[in-house]
Amino acid sequence: MARDDGRERLPLVLGPVSNGEFLPAATSPADIRLAEAVLERAGAAADRLGLDRRRFLQTTGGMAALLATVNVAACSGSSGHRAVSPGGTYHVHRVGSPDLRRPDRLPARRVPGSDTTVALLSDLPSTGESDDPIPFDDAEGTRQLVTGLTSGGASRLLLQNVLAPNFGALAARLEEMTRTVETGQVDAFKVYTAWGPGGHGFYLDDPAIGLPVVQHAHDLGVKVMCGHKGLTLLNFGSTWNQPRAPTTRPIRSASIRCSRP
Repeated sequence: MARDDGRERLPLVLGPVSNGEFLPAATSPADIRLAEAVLERAGAAADRLGLDRRRFLQTTGGMAALLATVNVAACSGSSGHRAVSPGGTYHVHRVGSPDLRRPDRLPARRVPGSDTTVALLSDLPSTGESDDPIPFDDAEGTRQLVTGLTSGGASRLLLQNVLAPNFGALAARLEEMTRTVETGQVDAFKVYTAWGPGGHGFYLDDPAIGLPVVQHAHDLGVKVMCGHKGLTLLNFGSTWNQPRAPTTRPIRSASIRCSRP
């Protein structure tokens, strides 16, 4: 249940936020103006309903007022363009419903049939290619399908390649990374650090597993490494799923991003 200490809060934080692993940037003047516009809209709606504004902001109407204000602000810019990006996109081939198994369904819904500007096609944890729900070749095929539905500009579908460096020989996993980059376009590598044999995960700054993987990604020219943190999935070891040093320790020019579903 949400805490009610009498303070007036927006349903969503407008501006930079942090999951506790780093200090967020300062709130910009534009964010402050947007928050003021949300409060003005929410106040007008609350008056019509006979509620105080603080109480109204705790309702679904308060969320609707915030999203409507953000939408108006986005559309009132010089270009009138909204950039919409889902946090993560998935389609699977070997598990789930028949609807999800068809990769052609994803572009049809994400691109021409919605406001999505760019999507990130991710993957689920696996032990390797033999049980990978989204083999990278299939992900590449989906990207090409999305490209065929659009015209001009950069690709509207980015691809993550999920690694399982603690299954099998590390050298073989590093070689797989090399082959994937040579044969396809990898926008980011992703690891599930809490996923491993016998429920034993690894740390990204582990010199035996984590650091060689991050360094190899950098050497291959892939500058973004995403690490799943926060939500403990089935068979995940919580010890390796907590925020830790990887987001604060620089590894040459490679950046490490910890994603929270």
